[in-house]
Amino acid sequence: MSTASPLIDDHEYAALESAVNAFLDQYEASGSKGVGYLLRRPRRTAAAFASARRLPVLQVRTSATPEGRAVRHELSRGVGRLRTPLHTVSGAVAVPDDSTQYELGASKQTLRRKVRAAQKRGITWEAVTDPVLRRELVDLADEHERNNPHALYRADSPSNEDLLDYDLWLLARAADGSPLLLSVTPIDDGVGALRYFRTLRADDDASLARYLMTQVLITELSRRGVHHLVDTTISMHLSHGLRHFQRMVGFRLIRLEVCED
Repeated sequence: MSTASPLIDDHEYAALESAVNAFLDQYEASGSKGVGYLLRRPRRTAAAFASARRLPVLQVRTSATPEGRAVRHELSRGVGRLRTPLHTVSGAVAVPDDSTQYELGASKQTLRRKVRAAQKRGITWEAVTDPVLRRELVDLADEHERNNPHALYRADSPSNEDLLDYDLWLLARAADGSPLLLSVTPIDDGVGALRYFRTLRADDDASLARYLMTQVLITELSRRGVHHLVDTTISMHLSHGLRHFQRMVGFRLIRLEVCED
């Protein structure tokens, strides 16, 4: 069963997150990533390592089921020969038992405002269970990745066939019914892995859909008894913009340990 280490004081937690994020911003801005960057800045790196080591730990014990194997694979991304404390840090949302609690508080002001804006634009969502529609959406997702106007998110040979193996599919649609965002989340041991959470076009509606669908996903995970949603990309590999978005929707930095039963 997945376990979380005891929570530290929230003030201390926020200070540790701020220190790690500041280092990751410098790391990204340098344009010189990898072990070379870490070795050239030994004092900064040591301080960032110390902050990362003090973050709460989420230990996930995956099963041998298809979704368990998927969770293990997704949450182990970025694990290579270089294994520093920063390479164990990911973003995670603690999913409340009562999903209405998720959007409360001053830190969720942006989330609430963006959700209202999405609803005013007529953006809707649905659970996707039809195998034919799922197949069509995988093809659409692949096409968008190949032709994404943002080079950072473009992929010459996208591989999303595995999405068809998982149960929780959510789709956002624009007011005219066109697909805006696809969310597919494998679940195991009370943890959801953010395998696919991507817009299917690049415009304001799609941007707003990210906030609406985060709220929807948390609600669906809460209904299924899931207690954490974890990003499948370690924080070192995320842009400042993506880490900022995560903070706006309630992700906190954690150290992740993935084990097999």
